[in-house]
Amino acid sequence: MSDEFDKKIDTEAGLKELFKDLDMLDAEVASDFENIAGAAGGAVAGGAIAFGALYGLGVTGLSAAGITSGLAAAGALIGGGMVAGVGVLAAPVAILGVAGYAFMNNKRQHRIRQLQRDCLAKAIEKQNAIVQKLQNQNNLNENQLIELKSRQTILLQVIKKLEKKVNA
Repeated sequence: MSDEFDKKIDTEAGLKELFKDLDMLDAEVASDFENIAGAAGGAVAGGAIAFGALYGLGVTGLSAAGITSGLAAAGALIGGGMVAGVGVLAAPVAILGVAGYAFMNNKRQHRIRQLQRDCLAKAIEKQNAIVQKLQNQNNLNENQLIELKSRQTILLQVIKKLEKKVNA
């Protein structure tokens, strides 16, 4: 974990900021920018495959004769004609677009869940340290006790929220 996280989790203000950061993490999960980029990358790859197939099937080239014979040849793969060929050549675009989206979404979800697990472990570690200090109350003044109890309350909220996310 970073030094910045350690600093946040050691103060009441930092814990409150961390709690807000968790809400921002929810917003990041909801954001689809990376997923859309993955879909676009997959669609481009699928488009390249379709273009190559169109170029190479039938009469080689991109003249009228090359395109129509390429579409007809692609359509013939499923027992159809040129119209079916459009569907056959569009399939790699759609399939790879969906696969790219799914890949990026899975990758991002895994990264976020790992970060949440790391934060949870650190929060539990700090919570345990606070409990230890509170058990040795004799060595603390009243302000220190109030500060520790406040941190403990916020940490419990953070832990509950993280546990809910990690176990979702």
